[in-house]
Amino acid sequence: MEDVSGIDMSEKQERVTEKLQRRHEERAAEIEKRKEGQSAEDSKKTSIEYFYKTFQAERSSIEKELDDLDSLDAKLQKQELTERFDSAVIRVRKLQKFVADYTQVLPNYDILRSQSSANELMTLIQSKRDQLLPKKKFAFKSRKKEVSALSTKKDNGNVEAEEEMAENQFVLESKGFSDKTSETLQMSKDEIKLQDISLSNLSSCRVLLQGYPSAVHVNNLRDCKVFCGPVPGSVFVDNCEGCIFVISCQQLRVHHTKNTQFYLHVTSRGIIEDTTSVLFAPYSWEYPGISEDYRESGLEKSRNTWDDIDDFNWLARDKHSPNWGVIPESERVTKWE
Repeated sequence: MEDVSGIDMSEKQERVTEKLQRRHEERAAEIEKRKEGQSAEDSKKTSIEYFYKTFQAERSSIEKELDDLDSLDAKLQKQELTERFDSAVIRVRKLQKFVADYTQVLPNYDILRSQSSANELMTLIQSKRDQLLPKKKFAFKSRKKEVSALSTKKDNGNVEAEEEMAENQFVLESKGFSDKTSETLQMSKDEIKLQDISLSNLSSCRVLLQGYPSAVHVNNLRDCKVFCGPVPGSVFVDNCEGCIFVISCQQLRVHHTKNTQFYLHVTSRGIIEDTTSVLFAPYSWEYPGISEDYRESGLEKSRNTWDDIDDFNWLARDKHSPNWGVIPESERVTKWE
């Protein structure tokens, strides 16, 4: 006869052992869960600490760069100042995107504070730019009459007239074309070598700039074709429509322009702002002596970032800006008449 009491005791021991095992497993699972939660929290804290450290360092660096411009103003050429400001704007744009990338982990108050700080930097840049580089309004018509009229206003103590006179003086001292319709306009290497070139108020014109100007300023062109050799500085395009630009430069900036094509050689990232329906393709103009012009200008011919365009009105990093595109290869002009 079996010992019933012995079996009962064994079963009780097994049940106790099972309970203890389950309790151990539950506690182990709970501890692991807490560890995972703590790890995620630590990771979040580390991520936030990295954000603050990086943000503060970059903001301080930009502020110092802007402060340094006050002491460097007299030593820097206008082109160098412009490039410094452009670089600062790009850095602030990247800082704004950096804040956007951390909105999932930052508290709302810190998000707003960081965004406000970045916006203040942008305002500071614009203020410094206005102070050290007064805007050019490209008032080209009746140049001498306007300058004379502005001189009269200056005598009357009109501050705005002083600024406008300075702008017109810039135009008078530069070379280029203005107020032309349906003409072929051409300048030789000897005429434009390391000169500032201004093009304004042109309609249905063909412009040929063979050589290497220092910088090119373009404003208010309609249905024009502009061809230019290597520019070791910047090309500024503003308020143009229905044009084709075949240009080579160190930096391109495009504002308030639409329905325009760029056959571009550029050694830095091109910039567009308040601009729509513009298309890009590689530079494709050849003329006698262009290789020598590249060599003398110092513009790096082997580097071309023609399709790397920064749209200041489009901050989404995961989607392409709808404001610019690439000309299909089958539609590109490879040889110009």
